[in-house]
Amino acid sequence: MNRPTTSEIAYRPAAPTKRRALMQAAAVVAAAALVLPAAVASPGPDTAGASAPAEVARSFARAFNARDLDALLALYPSGSVFVPAPGQALASRDAVRQALQGFLAIGLPIELAVRHVYEAGDTALLVVDWSIRGTGADGLPVDLAGTGTDVVARSAGGRWHYRIDNPFGGVKPAP
Repeated sequence: MNRPTTSEIAYRPAAPTKRRALMQAAAVVAAAALVLPAAVASPGPDTAGASAPAEVARSFARAFNARDLDALLALYPSGSVFVPAPGQALASRDAVRQALQGFLAIGLPIELAVRHVYEAGDTALLVVDWSIRGTGADGLPVDLAGTGTDVVARSAGGRWHYRIDNPFGGVKPAP
């Protein structure tokens, strides 16, 4: 039997479960973050970030697998957008933090491969294949995967950071 894709798992109606309730709660938090005023803090001096566009995604994977939330947040300077689910763009620092904490709470490593980098001056588009698979911290199987479309930019200090991190790329939002 073929395993369903992430988009099929994430957006197919299912019987209520603990995981589904947690995902619904995360969606409510994400929606609230969109309508609340954003007080986005800068991550500090321009020592964070990456030395090249593709390195932003690789730095994300290293920080994610080390469960280093501060290192993850350092990749998202003020004004960055994180899209934790299709159609849910988060711009406030607190909302991004909460969404990343939710992914870290799964308790599994991320694997990724940068498929394409399209660079134009101080801006680049990354196409990144990623997956999180295994048995989650809650004992349930996890099979998340996607192709992200990420926009990264070089700061005045020469380091690259996310401007838009969209891990689900072109997946349509749930109706």
